[in-house]
Amino acid sequence: MKYCLKIIKKDGDITKHYFSSYEELEYNATYCQFSTNITKAIGLRIGIFRNKVLFKIG
Repeated sequence: MKYCLKIIKKDGDITKHYFSSYEELEYNATYCQFSTNITKAIGLRIGIFRNKVLFKIG
């Protein structure tokens, strides 16, 4: 798993979804733009020592 989509919901719940390709990450992140329950979504590339932020929604 190279990519992670971190989703922060309005109730404060944080979930993480892992993907093997950037295309999968981007495809699933598009749903976050239209959801009324999601405050913020962050797309990350997982690295050995730290994660790199690819994009933020919200």
